[in-house]
Amino acid sequence: MAHSDYIRLDMHVHTRHSRDSNIDPRKIGSILESKEMDGAAIVDHGSLEGFRECKRRTHQLIVPGMEIYTSLGEILALFVEQEITESEFPVIVDRIREQDAIIVLPHPFDWLRRHTFKLRELDEREIAEVFDCVEVLNSRCVLSSLNQKAEFFARKLQKPMIAGSDAHFSFEVGRAHIICKTVSDIEDVRIEILKHAVTPTGHISSFFVHALTLGLKLVRKGLIASL
Repeated sequence: MAHSDYIRLDMHVHTRHSRDSNIDPRKIGSILESKEMDGAAIVDHGSLEGFRECKRRTHQLIVPGMEIYTSLGEILALFVEQEITESEFPVIVDRIREQDAIIVLPHPFDWLRRHTFKLRELDEREIAEVFDCVEVLNSRCVLSSLNQKAEFFARKLQKPMIAGSDAHFSFEVGRAHIICKTVSDIEDVRIEILKHAVTPTGHISSFFVHALTLGLKLVRKGLIASL
């Protein structure tokens, strides 16, 4: 639901093409409308299929992306056009650059996650060279201080900042998002992000969502009955 002069975009949403999410990508459009959101970045693990399914069924601004497990931990690739299948961090960086996409450092200080990026493996200069943007508000960071630390880090590096719900269930969508001036397409969104012209906002989720995610993983592994 676009406003006269600004839009709201959740920059971190998973669909059922991520093994730990149950969001039907065909319903993303209606979910966004119910939350009065204007669009989202679909960032499934290792796949663009959720984005493709969603894009076919909604008029909203849908950004293609992937959350990628690298040899150094998770990163986000936004505005990619082809799946990236490699695992070694330097190779993945090259593949993203080849697509002229944006490399985002997600939830950089969330020590509660197994795959948070290993910042200690790079010096600050290398981090600044590799990452175009920092996710400073992720709703699944259960401690506000972790997001605050990410924002401080982004400001120190003078990097653009984004926000996303990291939604794995439909009720999470929109809990964190960016506010952007009204634009006509996703390329304009990309430009607005890179010129520091978007505002991250939102709030964190309860720890309950992590329990639900664990339950979903166990269901899909056949270890417990269906949720």
